[in-house]
Amino acid sequence: MALIDCEDCGAEVSDKAAACIKCGAPLNSTLTALGPAERVVTTQQTGKKYKGVQLLGAAMVCAGVVACTAKEPGAASGLMLVGLVVFIGARIGAWWNHG
Repeated sequence: MALIDCEDCGAEVSDKAAACIKCGAPLNSTLTALGPAERVVTTQQTGKKYKGVQLLGAAMVCAGVVACTAKEPGAASGLMLVGLVVFIGARIGAWWNHG
């Protein structure tokens, strides 16, 4: 077991460790053998469809809040409720499908 320097923070960590104990950077032996430019980073993205629907729901809620100043509060509260349901439905869909 040898000590190696973390590429991110410079702390000495075991070459058997999976991550740096100080900063949490991955220290896999295959990753440390590669240069920093050759590392593969995998990110999880939520689909654009769900982001668009969330934006639509938030816009409906905002429009309902603005419409509360109008003479028809029933329509405004209905718009806010529908917008909230659309927004929450899109959040659940994004969570359920993970991208």
